[in-house]
Amino acid sequence: MHELLKRSGRWLSVGWFWPLALLALPNCVLQTGGLGPPIAFDPGPEPRTSAIMCDIPQVPTTVPNCASPTDIGYGISFAHAAVALAQGETSAIALDFSQGPGVCSGDPVKTEFFGKFPEGYAVCLNCGKQIPAVYADANAACVAQCIDLLNYHNEGPAPPEGVDAYCQAKAKVSTNFNKDICFDDACDSGGIKSGFFDPRRNPEPVKWVDPFGVATPGNLLTRTAPETGQQSQDYNAGAASAQLIGKGDGWVEFEASENNLGHVVGLSKSCDGCSDSDPSLVDIHFGISLSLDGTVRVIEGGTFLTGPEADGSYGTYLAGDRFRVVVTDNNDNTANIAYYRVVGPCAPGTPCQSTLLETHSGPAPYPFRVDASFRQQNATVANVTLVRLQ
Repeated sequence: MHELLKRSGRWLSVGWFWPLALLALPNCVLQTGGLGPPIAFDPGPEPRTSAIMCDIPQVPTTVPNCASPTDIGYGISFAHAAVALAQGETSAIALDFSQGPGVCSGDPVKTEFFGKFPEGYAVCLNCGKQIPAVYADANAACVAQCIDLLNYHNEGPAPPEGVDAYCQAKAKVSTNFNKDICFDDACDSGGIKSGFFDPRRNPEPVKWVDPFGVATPGNLLTRTAPETGQQSQDYNAGAASAQLIGKGDGWVEFEASENNLGHVVGLSKSCDGCSDSDPSLVDIHFGISLSLDGTVRVIEGGTFLTGPEADGSYGTYLAGDRFRVVVTDNNDNTANIAYYRVVGPCAPGTPCQSTLLETHSGPAPYPFRVDASFRQQNATVANVTLVRLQ
C-alpha cells in the first residue's frame, strides 16, 4: 500500500468533462461568477494509480433523515460496517441505530452516500505527489472530492451551512481505511481496476501481547511451558491481543492445530490501555474450549456451559476446524455474544457458513480483548484473526 486511490477516469462518468478540460489549460481556475466554483480536488500528475476510499454523504432532504421500512431492509448499520466489509455486503444507505427513540420514534437515522457503504467512494490520484504535499492526508483529499461532488453532481438540496463547511464536517475516509496510506496500483485510466481486491476485506491477524509461557510466531500461539497438571487451574499459560473490539459488530476466529491438547480462545472484558496479567480460564469471559478429549465446549469466566451432547459438550473437533466468538452491537455500549463453528471453505469478501453453538445470556459491555489459555505443552491455535471496527 502506498498512500491513496485515483479519480481521473471517473470524472467523465459524473459530468466532469468540461471542468476537467478547463483545468487542463495552464493556470486555469474555474471562477465562481463564471461556470461555477473552482475545482477543489487535484489528483496530481500521471500516473494516478493509487486510491483512497472516502465516505462522502449526500445532503439529506430532511433533518433528522429518518429511515423508512424499505431503507431499514436495504441499508447497513454503521455498527455492522466491518463485518459487512469482510462479507462483501454493500448499500447506498447507512443506518444509525444509536440516536434513541426521541429522534425518529425508535427508527434509525439514515445517511445516503456517494458510492457504496461501507467500502466507500473510490478516489484515484498520484498519491506520492499529492500527499502530504497538497493534502495533509487522505481525509483532506476526501474533503476536496466532497466539495466537487456537491458543487457539480449534487441532485439534492444545498447544505445550509455551505458546501465547504458541510464537507469539512462530514467527509472522511471510509470504514477501516487508514488516512495515512493509499492503496497502490488500484487505478488505471478508467478508474478502479477491474478485479481490484480491497485489502480491508481481509481479517486482521491478532497481535499477541502479555505472553505467559507461550510462543507467538505470527498469529500462531503455542504453549511452550511444561504442563503442570490436569486440573482447571493448570490452564496457566496464554496471551492476549494488542487489539480491542471497542464498538460495532465483529468476531475473533481461530483454528485448531490438533485435537488432543487443551486450549481455550475467546474474548475478555477489558479496557483501553489495560494489560492482561491473568492467563487463567477465569479471565476469559466468553470462550470456546477445545479439550484434550477432542470435544468442543463453551466456557464463560471459568464455568463450562452445558451443551446438547450427552457428555455436555457441543460435539467433537479435528485439527483444522475453525471457530468464532461473535460480537453484535446493541447500540448502547453493550453487545450480544455468540459462539459458532465455521463449516466449509470461505474467502474474504464473502460470507462463511457457520453453525451456532451457543449464545451468551444477556448483554456484555465493551471493550473486549482476544484472550487465550493453554493447559498442555505444545497446544497450539493457528490463524487467529479479528474482524472489528478499527
